Amino acid sequence: MHSETGTNLQFANENLVSRSHIGIPGEIGLNTKWPSGSVELFPSIEKLDGEIVLMPGDIVDDAVHIVKSPVVFQIRGGNIVDIAGESSEVNLLKAQLESFADRDHAYSIKSLDIGLLFFRDDLFSGPFDPEKTLAIDSYLRGGWVTITSGSETSDSLSVTLTTANVAFDNVEILVGGNFAATLEPDIYELALMGL
Repeated sequence: MHSETGTNLQFANENLVSRSHIGIPGEIGLNTKWPSGSVELFPSIEKLDGEIVLMPGDIVDDAVHIVKSPVVFQIRGGNIVDIAGESSEVNLLKAQLESFADRDHAYSIKSLDIGLLFFRDDLFSGPFDPEKTLAIDSYLRGGWVTITSGSETSDSLSVTLTTANVAFDNVEILVGGNFAATLEPDIYELALMGL
């Protein structure tokens, strides 16, 4: 995962655990995220190093907050080791992490969730549209990537990058927060979606 603004997070796909969420329940009582879909990746965190840069318009899910100024997370050995940026945003993120009861896992990167639900580009009125914060609870827009830290049983912090690039084996699937050209719905798929 990378961006022109400095996000650079790479991990090997060997021993990568993944889980997908789709709109079809597989058993009685199973909740789904209809009409969305997403792929959740659980990388081996010991080898997870890099930077995550939250840019204006990205979302701090837990605080239902749209980021107003850049914030940089330094990741070493799968743990958030530093958070830098404008003080009010950094303080918000640190307060969220410090409020987590399991202090041993609060700063551990747990998963990356890649949204698959297609939206037209004009759905939101701009990067600070408050409707964006509603979108994270009910569906994950195709092209958005949510990074979650915490323990196996609970989350300490979730942030959603809305303009990241994501590649698997050097094949880009997301570019600037949208599906890469080969993954964009064609006119027939758009018609089926009513768009």
